[in-house]
Amino acid sequence: MASKEFKEYLIDVYHGEIASEAVSNFLLANAEEAEQKYILGTLLQFETEGKAIIRLDP
Repeated sequence: MASKEFKEYLIDVYHGEIASEAVSNFLLANAEEAEQKYILGTLLQFETEGKAIIRLDP
């Protein structure tokens, strides 16, 4: 079982993932070149998956 302190840390990390996901999504929506879209789309996927992994922690 995770300690209260660890759970609080995970919540902070989760909020960071949400913020990074929002920024990545905004940047992707405004990207003009294909290479920018590819890089930002990949970054967005990392943030989305990171958020999902954190949610799996009981």
